[in-house]
Amino acid sequence: MSVTLKSDMELFAAALAGVRVYIVADSKIVDYGGIVEEYTQDYVRIGGTWYLRESCEFFGSKFMPES
Repeated sequence: MSVTLKSDMELFAAALAGVRVYIVADSKIVDYGGIVEEYTQDYVRIGGTWYLRESCEFFGSKFMPES
């Protein structure tokens, strides 16, 4: 089951839980990503790459932490 990660709290919880996050832009998966490493008001860093929050959606699984 995937969940959309929008708020700072959701991104923080995903980072703490080690949830694998994937990134979608223009209705297409851009990257299968990894764990949230850092985030700001405008960007999220996953797998060493910064993604603009305004133009991307972030999805993670509630039940599948990074192994």
